[in-house]
Amino acid sequence: MVSSDDVSVGECVQVEARQASLVVKRASCSGSGFRYVVASVSVGKDICGPEYAKFWFSSKYPSANGALCLAEVLHPGSCYYISAATEGLAIAETREIDCAKTVVIPGATNIRVNSKTAGKPTCPESQSEYFIPRPTPTGYCLTFLE
Repeated sequence: MVSSDDVSVGECVQVEARQASLVVKRASCSGSGFRYVVASVSVGKDICGPEYAKFWFSSKYPSANGALCLAEVLHPGSCYYISAATEGLAIAETREIDCAKTVVIPGATNIRVNSKTAGKPTCPESQSEYFIPRPTPTGYCLTFLE
């Protein structure tokens, strides 16, 4: 994909780092592997909101344009590593991990997904709430791993 015209809201994608740049590929929305779902598509660099990863198509491609706001697709019982970085290749670093083998990098976040619900979550005090309003309202109860 080289443009926001190549994808629609609700489609799933994977983001990979290749030769110091990011590549977006379509992915299946079913299954247990980590992926993002497209929450919104824009021709500009609109602000997505703090709950979304942002991907801007590079101007190095002549037909490149637009931006994607991406929501993580997480699965109950699974654990994930989320990079502390917010720029560069960080969006491609988020991945599923073994819950017993957390990634030890300063500032990194490792989480366990305890539950997933349609809409805003109501979590026990020992867990954190994570709500993604678009494209389909989805809530998660999370535990931060050390």
